[in-house]
Amino acid sequence: NPNQLHLPVAPRPEEFAQKNLYAAFFHSNENNRVYPAFLSRKEYYSDTLMLSVDGFIKARDENKELLIASAQEINIEDGKTPEGNFMGLNTTNCEVKARGEIRFGARLGQVSMRSFGNINHFIIPDSTGMKLFMIMDFHFADEALKYMFQQLDLANTKGINMALPQVRTAFIELLGQEEGNKIIKDLNLYGTIRKTPEALMKSIVFGDVEMYYDKNSRSFQSVGPIGIGSILGEQVNKYYTGYLQLVKRRSGDVLNLYLEIDRRHWYFFSYSHNVMQSISSRTDFNKILREIKDDKRKDVQEKDRVAYRYIISTTQKKNRFLRDMRKGGSLEEE
Repeated sequence: NPNQLHLPVAPRPEEFAQKNLYAAFFHSNENNRVYPAFLSRKEYYSDTLMLSVDGFIKARDENKELLIASAQEINIEDGKTPEGNFMGLNTTNCEVKARGEIRFGARLGQVSMRSFGNINHFIIPDSTGMKLFMIMDFHFADEALKYMFQQLDLANTKGINMALPQVRTAFIELLGQEEGNKIIKDLNLYGTIRKTPEALMKSIVFGDVEMYYDKNSRSFQSVGPIGIGSILGEQVNKYYTGYLQLVKRRSGDVLNLYLEIDRRHWYFFSYSHNVMQSISSRTDFNKILREIKDDKRKDVQEKDRVAYRYIISTTQKKNRFLRDMRKGGSLEEE
């Protein structure tokens, strides 16, 4: 049956002369772009591998699409999207899409960040967008994060649809098929996770963030409301006005996060050069940060770890970030 014909795709196939081919997405500092490699080479040796897939490839939908997926899903019906990791090239609208763990190649020291979800690239006009589930973990004052959780949880805002594809992808990647499916079943039955797994006991978990690559600022930026899944394992599952930005710089990457309940109630975080800065419109949050002893602000040192600390930020820094984002995301050097 020609409709069932598919060919294997190795994790890193080779063409002649041992040149690596990829089924992947890359970020290129040299060309200042995110681009797909659909069984092709990467543009520069230094390009960052963001996502890769393997499995089997087949043509479907009357040869309008090439799909790479697992053996279990390669023969799904035309028009349907695999539940697991995949990569697809639509030859009609010149769109390449993929799903899996997405790595930004960020140099954030002791700030840990993992992302899972979908990435879509339109060859014309060379634009890339992502729908993500993100986990961010960093040394900080737990009391301050718990205060922020309480305030966010009280806000009457729209809830996150926990059946989103990136949520399922994250749970399967983080917990494995069996445990991940148990969590997904809990969400479908109860709308919440009955027992938060260790993998989600992190500083901030984002349940739904839409991001794109902005060439002007050479950064990944959020667009639209930001869905907060949990803080320190306590579930929130609501949307808030805000901005998330990851700036790629030779001098060191920068991470910024702004969350707003209303114009008079907000939280701001900014990380660069091993320092996490934070400030809020709420004096109670700032008071907690100011009263932390210096030795508690620093992470436990190990021989192979870079020094890290957190400090109170300034409203001027927050305002500068908001101004930059609202005029197009071109972050000023400091």
